[in-house]
Amino acid sequence: MSLPVLTEQQALAHRLHAHHLDAPLPAGGLAQAAGACGLQNSPPGAWETAAFVRVREAGLAGLHDALYHDKTLLQAWSVRGVPLVFPTADAGVFLAALQARPGEEPWIYTRGIGLAEEFLGMTAGELLPLVRQAAAALERDTVQTKEALDQYLADRVRPLLPAEKRPLWDAPSMYGSPGRQTVGGAVVSFLLRPCAFGGQVVFGFRQGVHPTFTAPARWLGQPLPQAARRWAGRWCPFCCAPAPLGGRWCSGSGRGCTPPSPRRRAGWGSRCPRPTRTPPGGSWCVGFCTATARPRGRS
Repeated sequence: MSLPVLTEQQALAHRLHAHHLDAPLPAGGLAQAAGACGLQNSPPGAWETAAFVRVREAGLAGLHDALYHDKTLLQAWSVRGVPLVFPTADAGVFLAALQARPGEEPWIYTRGIGLAEEFLGMTAGELLPLVRQAAAALERDTVQTKEALDQYLADRVRPLLPAEKRPLWDAPSMYGSPGRQTVGGAVVSFLLRPCAFGGQVVFGFRQGVHPTFTAPARWLGQPLPQAARRWAGRWCPFCCAPAPLGGRWCSGSGRGCTPPSPRRRAGWGSRCPRPTRTPPGGSWCVGFCTATARPRGRS
């Protein structure tokens, strides 16, 4: 069976439509816009700009009400480890679905932890349960600034370590600013993303230029929804397709995970991969829909 042939214009039209950039959503479409594949908030404030261009009559007060007061939107470290704003009801897609199973680690954003592992003589696999245990303290506390969060959790991991490891844990970091960060703080910084996927830490109110961090249950008043929609493994490819087979989105590196994880998730759901190709050849992966490949003008 011959594969559909896409033009560059069709591929671009599909992506614009998937991201709600070909025509703005009506007022009240904020959750739909954020639910496509999240709104990245790096640098801070980027998510508001993204919402403005996707939703009619999106005002700053309404965006902040949804994130900070109604809490229909949530911010947490998500795909690729970035701060992402997404519908709270879809936490199972944007957080829980990204958790790795045994053998699927490391994630791209923990690869640099090797220097600290060697220095401590401990692996990330040994350290992550300790950081998770320490993160339970966020169910009663809120911490302002990412640097303070790293050290807050590092201080709570310290008594869980063997006595001979504690001086190493407290040593100046071999990353970035050794005068401001300890080795323990650096380890925590690497492992916060897996903790976020496990529903242990989210962003809270922004106080001036600094975010605050706490546990989801403390922020929302209830645990996060954990059930992922059946197509959880496909939302990012759908927004970014057509994408080359074996490329960043198909391999998983673009999502912050190693190849076994996206291959497992690719089996979820009823949206079957539909390879297509672009002239003069080359295979392309899941997510393309010919119904959205027609250019549309913004009004």
